[in-house]
Parts: sequence; structure tokens; C-alpha cells
Amino acid sequence: KQFFMAFTDAMELKKWKNHEDQQTAVASFEDYAGLLFKKDGNGQLPPAIGFVINPFGDNIIVPREMIAQYMAARAEQMQNKKPTV
Repeated sequence: KQFFMAFTDAMELKKWKNHEDQQTAVASFEDYAGLLFKKDGNGQLPPAIGFVINPFGDNIIVPREMIAQYMAARAEQMQNKKPTV
């Protein structure tokens, strides 16, 4: 199974690849959700089925289904939020 990888710090990243010239990028939860739900030109989702946080340490798996549930709950919460005056 394929997953996108996420690292919480440089030490966790080094467990995967320990290169002095390693390039990194900061990504949010929403960034990973976008990667997992973006369809290609044929309407297919990517082969990754989620992302894993610190795969060579804590190994916390966050599957696509969990992300979808979270995003739906958050959208519902925002929809039900009443504006304050």
C-alpha cells in the first residue's frame, strides 16, 4: 500500500534519509488532503491511500477515509457556526 509521508521534525526525517542537502517543504493537513483527493485527468485518485506521520518512528497512519470524515465534520461545524456580532 502507498502512503504520503509526513515528518514532525528533522530527526524523524533523518531516520528515512540522512542527507545534508535534503530539501523539505512544510505541508498542512489540508495540503495532504488535497494531494489525496486530487483526481488526475482520467478522474482517478492517486494510488496513495493516506499519509503516515513519522513512518520510521511513531508510524501514525491517517487513511483517506478518516481524512474525508474529518473534513466533512469540519465543514458541517463551520456551516452551523453562527456569526458573532
